[in-house]
Amino acid sequence: MPIAIDPGRVVDYVLEADRKLPKEKQTIFKVKVLRATELARLQDEFSVFNRDGSFTIKTGSKELAILDMGITGWENFKDKNGKTIPFDEKNPDRWDVLRRDYRTELANFITEQTQLNEDELKN
Repeated sequence: MPIAIDPGRVVDYVLEADRKLPKEKQTIFKVKVLRATELARLQDEFSVFNRDGSFTIKTGSKELAILDMGITGWENFKDKNGKTIPFDEKNPDRWDVLRRDYRTELANFITEQTQLNEDELKN
């Protein structure tokens, strides 16, 4: 039997690299479960059928768009000097402060949130 997901729900996510750190040193990303229309828009905007019949996905642009849609904030994110970096959703350059592999990890997590995990199935 299908179990409904909760689009728009926000969950906390800690990068794999931070999970071994004490809780007070971990950065927490606030991740929103994307709606079906948001996922469809991503597929439509960044998937291209070429004239030769091949298929291309604009992965870099898609990744940034996923972050724009799916990250609603962060906590305890600091620069190399320990200064807190505030989350500013209006700043188009906010993703520049994240390493590429971290952006990819977050984007993958965001798109995977439309699938239920074992804990959700038990509830």
